[in-house]
Amino acid sequence: MYRTKIDIKIDKIYLSGELMQFNKSIVEIITKRRSVRTYDVTKEVEQDKIKIIKESMIEERTVGFRFDIVTFSELKSRKERLGTYGFIRGAGVFMVGIMNEDYGDRKNQSINFGRIFERIILKATDLGLGTCWMVSTFNRKRLAQRISLEDYEHFAIVSPLGYSALKKRPVERIMRQIPKSDQRKPWEELFFHSDFKTPLVREDTGEYSIALEMLRLSPSAANTQPWRIIKQNKGFDLFVSKDTRGERHVIDCNYNDVGIAMCHFELTAEEIGLTGEWKIDPEKNNVLGHKMEYVSTWKII
Repeated sequence: MYRTKIDIKIDKIYLSGELMQFNKSIVEIITKRRSVRTYDVTKEVEQDKIKIIKESMIEERTVGFRFDIVTFSELKSRKERLGTYGFIRGAGVFMVGIMNEDYGDRKNQSINFGRIFERIILKATDLGLGTCWMVSTFNRKRLAQRISLEDYEHFAIVSPLGYSALKKRPVERIMRQIPKSDQRKPWEELFFHSDFKTPLVREDTGEYSIALEMLRLSPSAANTQPWRIIKQNKGFDLFVSKDTRGERHVIDCNYNDVGIAMCHFELTAEEIGLTGEWKIDPEKNNVLGHKMEYVSTWKII
């Protein structure tokens, strides 16, 4: 069994402990995972797998976040669906992530939420189940009929959970072509050495090339891949592209995405025996002051 231990920083509170276990190599899990939009209506998610994921959700629950699984068996046969305007089809089980709006800085909350929910997504992949991140295109009113929210809470992320249908619908094939969701930016557009002018040579990263490659494979909203890395002498500085559209859910998506990237990097580093941790360096905040926003630094120990 693969065992992961991570420190999660939320404002000035540190929560640490033994986290999620995986049956397969995390590299295999990350490489295998794809967003699934069409599910097999004839194949139910086994209760023992739902139980395992719920237990993982309990392990991952921390201050400011909570998670749940809801079932909408009627969605498989009725035209009315939970969301995504018909892009999700055949799913009756959904994983739900809920955020406390009154706790902590929204940027750090969104980043940490992305890190945590991606671990749950990867656990589902480890169990052979399909998932798909849904950020803003689901029916919050209908979901609220099954899960009660406090005044200070909101639905942050929803993901269907089930088995991928063997035959893809035309709309799913089109969606993969438009944002090129099966493609990722090349290494030289994401990773740099010392500054954003010098592309990072893969051979100069040693074993960290594996962790960086798993970060490169991270999913993101509309496949925007907003993260960038600058290699320094004693670590890797992580940045996120600034979004000027001003829509809160778009900005939150960028921060969720960079949290997913951090998750992939840290789990892979742990698996291959590289010691380090994400830490915020206050001196690097807003150093660039243009299109990139500093997030954190992976300090090599």
